[in-house]
Amino acid sequence: MFSNELWFGAAGGPHVDFKIWGAGAAGCGGGDGGGGGSGGYTEGTTYQAEGTTLYINVGGGGVTNGSGLGGGGGGYTGVFTTSSTPAIANALLIASGGSSGSRGSQIGKGGGGTNGVAGSSSHSAGGGAGTQSAGGAAGGGNATAGAALTGGRGGLGNGGAGGYAGGGAGAGDNATFTSGGGGAGYYGGGGGSDATGEHGGGSGSGFIHGGATDGSFTAGNNGSGATGGAAVESGDAQYASGTSAGGDRVNNGENGSLSYSIDGGSWVTIAYSGGVVSFTT
Repeated sequence: MFSNELWFGAAGGPHVDFKIWGAGAAGCGGGDGGGGGSGGYTEGTTYQAEGTTLYINVGGGGVTNGSGLGGGGGGYTGVFTTSSTPAIANALLIASGGSSGSRGSQIGKGGGGTNGVAGSSSHSAGGGAGTQSAGGAAGGGNATAGAALTGGRGGLGNGGAGGYAGGGAGAGDNATFTSGGGGAGYYGGGGGSDATGEHGGGSGSGFIHGGATDGSFTAGNNGSGATGGAAVESGDAQYASGTSAGGDRVNNGENGSLSYSIDGGSWVTIAYSGGVVSFTT
């Protein structure tokens, strides 16, 4: 996929351990709205040359749209090797965002590992799952497909899609045309359709660079009929309380988080800031 020599220093150089949580999606408002999915989790170790600067994006939680409308998908959290706008070409590790549900108790889906999860739907028009090679398909109508690092917008949504906050919230008529936004990821999930029926978004995929060691995924939890999916790996010592869970019918999804340790030293946790931050090994 990539040349390890391009991205990684010798095994004798500093090693950086990462524990990464994607952001949770918002739930769908209304008495029968589905809860948002929680973010996925990714961990792994990279070896870097001395003095290497790495760049971090921590995903923002999906935003509720209120009034019975589908919510926004969760943003991805990832590590990159350049300071420019993050791109999959310079990704090292990514934890994906969960997707939003819709009315009719169509639940949001937890962020994926290798692949995301297709959106729940009453008429087979939920957003598609993000994979390792493509964004999830749009459910139909005015919804948008997922793309690299970006979740798709729910049909008739009132917000654009973006990596920091996943797919835009769905809109519609509050009752029969509700749709959820897709979760962001290495490739994001598609937004749910605005056609007749209730259609949730698809969740994004995670990513582990081939040169990383000890890499693993934990898929996020799906929402339920009333509540958001619980954060995964919440028992880990580096889990930041109040992050990564999906939102319910009223509240936004929770932001992601990232923790790193250099050469077995103290762990440093980076919270959501709405922008890219960096550190040097």
